[in-house]
This record gives sequence, C-alpha cells and structure tokens, in this order.
Amino acid sequence: MVTIKDIAREAGVSHATVSCVLNGKAKQLRISDVASERIRATAEQLGYQRNEIARSMVTGRNDVIGLLLPSTSREYCAKIINGVMQATAEHDYYIKVIYVGQDSSAENIAGQCIGQRVAGVICYNLDNKLNLSQLHALLTARKIPMCVAASCRSFGTGIHVTPNDELGGKLVFNHLHELGHRNFLIPFDYCESSWSGQRVDGFRRAAADAGVQINERQVISFTGKGIFSAEMLKKIFSGNNRPTAIFCLYDDMALHLMTVLLSIGIRIPEDVSITGYGNMSYGTRCVPALTTVEEQLENIGRKSVELLLGEVKGKSLNSAREEMLTLGEVKLIVRNSTRTNRVCDGQ
Repeated sequence: MVTIKDIAREAGVSHATVSCVLNGKAKQLRISDVASERIRATAEQLGYQRNEIARSMVTGRNDVIGLLLPSTSREYCAKIINGVMQATAEHDYYIKVIYVGQDSSAENIAGQCIGQRVAGVICYNLDNKLNLSQLHALLTARKIPMCVAASCRSFGTGIHVTPNDELGGKLVFNHLHELGHRNFLIPFDYCESSWSGQRVDGFRRAAADAGVQINERQVISFTGKGIFSAEMLKKIFSGNNRPTAIFCLYDDMALHLMTVLLSIGIRIPEDVSITGYGNMSYGTRCVPALTTVEEQLENIGRKSVELLLGEVKGKSLNSAREEMLTLGEVKLIVRNSTRTNRVCDGQ
C-alpha cells in the first residue's frame, strides 16, 4: 500500500507537506502551486488511495452522512434515499442508514451517530418517534449538524427542508372546486402528525377563501392510519347529502377507499372523485389512475444534503441557534380519478 511517506520520498518534500496538500490545506499553509501539483501528480502516479479510516481517527470525523429512518420498505423512503445518495455522491460523501425503532431514544441514536463519527445527520419521517429537539441538542453539542427532511413538526432550531404541505392542500381544493365539487369527505388520518394537519389546514383555508364551509361532519379524524369498512362507507354515501369528492392525505388511503367503494358499487370518478397525496408509482397503475400531489421528495433529499454540508464544510453551526426552514415545491398531478361533478355539469 502506498503511504504518504512514499509520496514524500518520491516528490522530495516532507511528510507534513504531503499531508497538508492531500488534505486541502496547501493554500492555508502557503505551499506553492508548483509543489502542490508535483505532490498530487506523484500521488496519482504511485496509485495512492487515502485511508479514510485512518483519517477519521485523526480528524474525529468521516465523510459520511447519517440518514435516520424508521423503515426503508416504503416508496416514500426510497425517494428520500435516492435524493440523498445522488447529492452525497456529487460531494464525495457517503451515507450510513441508521434504523430508528419504537424503542429508540434520542440518547442511543445520538450515541450511534457520535460513535460512527458521522459528519452530519439527516432525519426522515421521525415525527412522534423521537424527541428531535433533544437529539438536535445532543448532536450539536458534539458539533454534528442535523437536518430534518420532509414533513416534520418544527422545534424552532436546526435545518428543516419540508414540502409545502399547506400549499398541497390548497391545490387539491382548488382543483376539486373548479370541477364543481362542494360536498367533501376528508379522512384525517394521523391527525396527531404535523404533515396531515398542514394538508388539511391548506384545504380548509382554500375552501374558506372560496366561501365554502368545511364542517366537522366532513372530516373524520383517526389517530394513526384510518380504516373504512364497507358498512361505514355505505352509511356515508346513503341519502342525498353524500360527498362528491374525497381528499385523502396520502396515496395508500386513496387506494384503500377506491377498492372498498368499488366493492359496494360506487364508481370512481362517475359517482365520487378521489385525490391522493404523494404521487407513488402505483397511482399510475390502478384503475382509474390517481389524481395526487407530487411532494418531490428526491429534491428534498438533495437539498437537505446541500444545506447540511454547508454547515459541515463551513465549520459553523448556525442552525444550532436558529431555524433554517426551506419549503419544497409541490405540484398537482391530475389523472382520471377526478372529474366534473355530475350535478354541476347536469349529468
């Protein structure tokens, strides 16, 4: 294995000079461009590969970003991971996925991150699973910046990169309202989570702006995932005051409702329009294809890395003292699960 001493001997300089050049400190220590170029050329000629493990022992830090996840099986997580992987690769960093389970605590997760010598940490989908404020304090005390990616409750400090969920709710309402819908059903799943509340708030505010009242009868709240039985939906859709459009807060719920509604003879979109949220790939393969909101999670993953590395490379922890909030763009994807209200168009 080629070492720094081999390069120093071949280039005719000191071991310390080679170390400074290869660690990017040539300018800082006023090493000439000619000497720096000779050292780098010698290293390349000899086939030198930097020993990242040894380097981390000296610096106390790896070029590794810790990615904290409760699961990797969902498509939502895959999109975030893809964005993070692309951005870290562009900056010659790596990722280490750290599992966060029901029994995890801020202390043991922080201990893993510190023990792995990560340069920074990105958290995804940890709302109500960890005390993020405590985790943030433990990490920043060790000068490890932390970023919360995608929808999560703010705790006032740190880096937050989140889709604009309130705007997503507004886009859905405006679309349905333009189609002539006035009587809605909103399954308010995971009502304890920030992302669901923001989506419903956006829908309500757009409705209020349009002079449409959303009453409590139209919003069915669930702690966690909601399940609708055929009997429940038959009751909701009986009588004259039945909903003509359903706003689901995530695509899984929309697919569940489409399945149960079709089983009791309610057609989509002829009898009721349905929208989801998330733009998962299966939404293009179901019948009818699902109208939904694209969160652009890959872009959120990329932006999270960029902001985090800004702190890592800048050797500052501004987000330890204040909140750095970035709202990602969302967009409505219109497909076949929504149509003009049949009462509105006279059918």
